[in-house]
Amino acid sequence: MKATEISLFSFFETNSQYIVPSFQRPYYWNSERWDTFISGLFDSFAKHPEQDIFLGAIVIMPTADSSESLKKYLLVDGQKRLITILALLAAMRSAIAAISPELAEKIAHMCFLNKDKSGSYHYKLLPNKRNRTSFFNSLEGVDSSGQRNLFPASIFFYQRICSENNDLTAFTSYLLEKIKIVRISLDKNENPYPIFRSMNMSDKPQKLDDLIQFSNFADDPELMILIASGESDHIEFKEGISGTYKQGKYIENMGHNIVRNVAAFMNNGGGTILIGVTDDGKIKGLKDEYIKADQSKKNWDGFELHVHNMIRQSLEGSNATQYYKMKKHSIAGKDICAINIKPADKPVYHNKHLYVRNGNQTIELLGPDLVEYVNKQWDKNEN
Repeated sequence: MKATEISLFSFFETNSQYIVPSFQRPYYWNSERWDTFISGLFDSFAKHPEQDIFLGAIVIMPTADSSESLKKYLLVDGQKRLITILALLAAMRSAIAAISPELAEKIAHMCFLNKDKSGSYHYKLLPNKRNRTSFFNSLEGVDSSGQRNLFPASIFFYQRICSENNDLTAFTSYLLEKIKIVRISLDKNENPYPIFRSMNMSDKPQKLDDLIQFSNFADDPELMILIASGESDHIEFKEGISGTYKQGKYIENMGHNIVRNVAAFMNNGGGTILIGVTDDGKIKGLKDEYIKADQSKKNWDGFELHVHNMIRQSLEGSNATQYYKMKKHSIAGKDICAINIKPADKPVYHNKHLYVRNGNQTIELLGPDLVEYVNKQWDKNEN
């Protein structure tokens, strides 16, 4: 564990992304909390502009899929404060856009957006899925008078800012320069649960299921970091390989869906598929899948062989099976299958169809799109 006092700007300055764990509750602060927050900032700006503003401790943990071009962290504690200050800065950016477009642009690139990144990687903070659409709309700079769904906190702050008689440019610079936090960075092999629990004792009670998910970090921190980061361009969760119920409908051939995703990851960038995990990051395990995969064995060996056979029988390409590995993990007594997939040197087809990843979805390419993608993707590998 390492603790460092830094400015808000330093916290966000490089290409980085802070991810609210998939099993943390959505952002829930209301207008009363927002009013107290912004009133305190206005008061400090008016009376003590030379003093720093301490936002508190922010606890982070590096994720397993960080890279040199994008450092990714799990936001163990501090999501409400970070989301609130970014919502305020989004409102400030909208308010000063006509006065100082350069400063408005500076806010976006300092605190909101990762340069040259697309999809979900474009944003420096990923909140709970239920908050993302409106939060991202506000970060992108949609004016509060527009018709698109905006983050409620940003709307509230925009209205307060417009009603105050402040120098908006000076107040914006004040926020960027004077807000300080203590960044507590955990190691990948640390269990964040004790810290999360101790720092949330006086907060709104956490759901029991979510507390259990955090406590599971002790069993396998790196895997739980991956799960808590949620589904993304390179991470996919699957409950199992057999049929399942979703929204009251029975969905068959989940195994075929998994194989399509394996092929898609091979065709652009690689990735990881976790079987035994629900879409919202809950640990389901493989007990039922063992029974369905091989009635004679009903264990990991039978399940592993079954999945290998599914992949080998459906994928077509230059020895496609060399591009993936399977591994069993155990969390709280429940097994999870991780399929780690590398990008292939040549196109890999699933039953004569070419699949690729598009954001966090798997799509089939057809006609001219297929030809163009194959030429670009694998020509560059050969040059």
